[in-house]
Amino acid sequence: MDWFEALSENYMEAGGRPRRVLDEVRSHRPVVLHGVAMNLGSTDALDESYLARLAELAARVEPAWVSDHLCWTGVGGRNLHDLLPLPYTEEAVERVASRIRAVQDRLGRRIAIENVSSYATFRADGMTEWEFLCSVAEQGDCHILLDVNNVFVSAHNHGFDPEAYLDAIPAGRVIQIHLAGHSEHGPLLIDTHDHPIRDEVWKLFERVVARLGRVSTLIEWDDRLPGYDDLEREAARAKEILDRAAPPDLGRGEPRRAGSAPPVRPGCQRSVGLLSEAQGRLRSWITAPGGVGELKDDFAALLAGDVRADAAARLEIYANAYFFRIHDALCEDHGALRACLGETLFHDLVTAYLLVHPPSHPSLRHAGDHLPDYLARAASAEPFRRACPWAADLAALERACLDAFDAADAAPLPRAALERIAPERWASLRLRFVPALRQLALDWPVRGVLRAHKADTPLPSLEPARGHVCVWRVAERVRHRELLDEEARCLARARAGTRFGELCEELALHIGAEQAPARAAAWLARWQTDGLLAAADAD
Repeated sequence: MDWFEALSENYMEAGGRPRRVLDEVRSHRPVVLHGVAMNLGSTDALDESYLARLAELAARVEPAWVSDHLCWTGVGGRNLHDLLPLPYTEEAVERVASRIRAVQDRLGRRIAIENVSSYATFRADGMTEWEFLCSVAEQGDCHILLDVNNVFVSAHNHGFDPEAYLDAIPAGRVIQIHLAGHSEHGPLLIDTHDHPIRDEVWKLFERVVARLGRVSTLIEWDDRLPGYDDLEREAARAKEILDRAAPPDLGRGEPRRAGSAPPVRPGCQRSVGLLSEAQGRLRSWITAPGGVGELKDDFAALLAGDVRADAAARLEIYANAYFFRIHDALCEDHGALRACLGETLFHDLVTAYLLVHPPSHPSLRHAGDHLPDYLARAASAEPFRRACPWAADLAALERACLDAFDAADAAPLPRAALERIAPERWASLRLRFVPALRQLALDWPVRGVLRAHKADTPLPSLEPARGHVCVWRVAERVRHRELLDEEARCLARARAGTRFGELCEELALHIGAEQAPARAAAWLARWQTDGLLAAADAD
């Protein structure tokens, strides 16, 4: 393989195994960053926190380029975690192009925008999708990531000519090509990245390469992964097609003309304000708890339908994708909780939880951040507490393990560093702990449930037992152990910055002055052995 593409959001956490893997890959091969949450088409303000993390990641990885999608992913501070369609209007062109320019200024580089597969279009569309893509790229002065499979999927879903689409794309703007497989959903196709590339897509790829030349090409395969030999065969087929092509035109397209406007079909008017209205309505429809089928709204007033599928059926695809994408993420992050509740009750939990805590973070990794608190306190969580009284504690433990997995890296303090500290300095010593350390106070002994789930053994029955647990990571392995009350209190105070001498004095009030120093020293040795300590500094 010549190079690799990394999904930007998967590597924006502070540290842990994902970043180490990316660093290792980058040390051997070029890498590009491809995002799904820049939210370029939204009417919300640009997410400056997201852009700052992306800029930091790009500085670390030094990608050949950065890309994202010509779509919107959220509005009103809520993230729908999908690549949602835009109306093809002048207003949308100007909005997206201005945001692309702002992002490029923020990152100090041109980005590439990818055409998305779509399952619904807007009645107010004033141009074709390829006219829209070309206009945005020109006014935004950016590159294009041309997804050939997405062109084929959208052409099938909306009845346009994929060859006309591909022939209209300006060669000088295309910096990358995507290939992928898709799935059938009744009369429509869905871009699922879980099947081999279809012959029709290969033929379109050959047509594109014949015109554009050897553009860097990547095969996306995200789910139901086959064996490596199958992946390698697909890559070899793409490379064979590319090797027959001429070198690409590496220009950046024609210079952007100030004030240039996209072509508009005769009879179509400039739709000012449609973008905000469309996104607000789509968000409310997609996130409706009862599904699209229970809504009485006139979807056809906003969205176009045809003999293949009406507006409601097309909207239902996005609604299902919203729920099940988050459901699947929570299944992965809270597997033990899911096992305790069972499939049906866990499905109901996700439905109820999303009503109270709809996602706002760009990464699905944070979709369950509020789940422990929801299970512990929300009135609507009462059925789940009755079915599994330890659900909140188990969710908190699984969440702490996930946080530790992604926490910033820090080298554990060597024992020799403690041994070098002079006796007279110990009283003023402040301990610093690894960023991956988490400390929990629990009402149920849920560690046994988590261990049984990991080992695929029968889940134990539990009795209430208040206790403390610490969770941390050593290298790539997340660990957890129980803490006695006094150790938990001492650890919490040490993490808050209390000097070692003060810790001993506080401990003496509970267990006596004679035992306190030896007990504190034993805990300190255990913390160092476990890898909890990062540094010990004297004032």
